[in-house]
Amino acid sequence: HDQARLREGLGPLSCVLRPVRGLGNRAHDRVLHTVMHENILATAARLSDHALLARLKSLAIRERDSTVELVGHLAELDGRRALLGEGPGSLYAYCRDVLGYSEDAAWNRAATAGAVRRYPVILGWLADGSLNVTTVRMLRPVLTPENHLAVLQEARRRSKKEVELIVRRLDPKPD
Repeated sequence: HDQARLREGLGPLSCVLRPVRGLGNRAHDRVLHTVMHENILATAARLSDHALLARLKSLAIRERDSTVELVGHLAELDGRRALLGEGPGSLYAYCRDVLGYSEDAAWNRAATAGAVRRYPVILGWLADGSLNVTTVRMLRPVLTPENHLAVLQEARRRSKKEVELIVRRLDPKPD
């Protein structure tokens, strides 16, 4: 396995992972994560420029895939919470308090999950990277069953400022 990693320019694995004995072993988990994070930096430092750029692209795709899966699961949780009567604000609190996201990240993911429940097509555009959770959160208030496809299509690969213009055009505020 180390030979394959060397051919890819990744270097040998430098830490041994052992199963955690109990779920309550937080000190062990912190030490393990600290060692893993330090090894990540050391491994990245050993990469050639080409291998580093390739690895970054690969990691970005993995992160995007994870975000899509997370948002899909949050959308399902949001639907179940509504059935349980826990209220609309609970998904944001869950993302912030349980999953440990910052307030902005929690709001982006919770708002995107709500939009995905109404318009599942969003997941495909999140997956290909043409939309992101910030864009979807910004557009959510102006999306309707009649306009969502056209608005989402227009917003694909747009900057935040460009999306703000789309939102203002669709929902003009008086001066």
